[in-house]
Amino acid sequence: DNLQAAAGLLSKPPSDAAVCDQLCPQTPEETETLQVSLFAMFRMATLRDKVQIIVSVTFSVLFGIALPMLFLLIRSAMAALFTPNDDGRLPPAPGAHSMRDELILTTCLQYLGLAGILFVTKAVGFMGIESAARRQSFALRRSLLSKVLSAGQAWHERNNPAELAEQLASDTQAFQNGMGEHFTNIIRVTSIASTCLVVAVVNEHRVGLVLASGLLVTGWCVAVAREANENSIHVQQLAYVKAGGIAGSALSLVRTIAAFNGQAREVERYETHARCALLEGQRMGLVAGLSWGAARLANLCSVAVGFYLAAFFVVASFADG
Repeated sequence: DNLQAAAGLLSKPPSDAAVCDQLCPQTPEETETLQVSLFAMFRMATLRDKVQIIVSVTFSVLFGIALPMLFLLIRSAMAALFTPNDDGRLPPAPGAHSMRDELILTTCLQYLGLAGILFVTKAVGFMGIESAARRQSFALRRSLLSKVLSAGQAWHERNNPAELAEQLASDTQAFQNGMGEHFTNIIRVTSIASTCLVVAVVNEHRVGLVLASGLLVTGWCVAVAREANENSIHVQQLAYVKAGGIAGSALSLVRTIAAFNGQAREVERYETHARCALLEGQRMGLVAGLSWGAARLANLCSVAVGFYLAAFFVVASFADG
């Protein structure tokens, strides 16, 4: 099995990625997985959790809609700052400026109001769905432990108890993260991008098309980074589960290992699997870093091109009257 293969490789340090390919599968397709629908992921949620999730999702969407309004307020703030004095002269020429003071006060109050809206929507959206995710994770831990304990003797003979404990902890924690913070982040990013695109199209549809093209490239890069991250986390979890199983077994048999002077061998077995997680993490960092960098590059390039074209559109609009 995998542990025997690792023991045979201890004569030379497993610095080559082929060792990790032999010990742990590199893609989720190589292991038996079960795909579930989006709504099936909430089957551990109670009625209270479902109501809380709906409210949190609503507030997260409102946060994504309200955040792009900052750009519109910046335009109002710039217009207020350069409002002429009461005698018609432009600042910083001295003179009474009651109209400018009134516009600046209005803009300041608008900023404060938007800040309050963003605070409430972000806090309620995060705390609500995070607490619901923790309760679902708790219910999942209890259900999984009950099913593991009720499994037959033959099933337990084929599985390492220490590895099962590590797998239970890592899977439920990943479930909690996915149903909590990561879920709200997807909702907020989607609503922010949609609102920004709508605002751009409403103000200047040609610039909006440029930004939309950049948004498509950005979305593709983010999807690549997300897929690489999911595959890497899967492989790292398998490696750490096996490493944790070795550590748990070694600690439970520490007297026997000490009697046969096998400490070094157990440490090497642990290091073999932990090294697999390290190499996979480095791969994921490279792919995800390049993907996120390309996403940011596409986003900013589309903004730059849109700004450049907008200057010609403005001149053409003045020329046409």
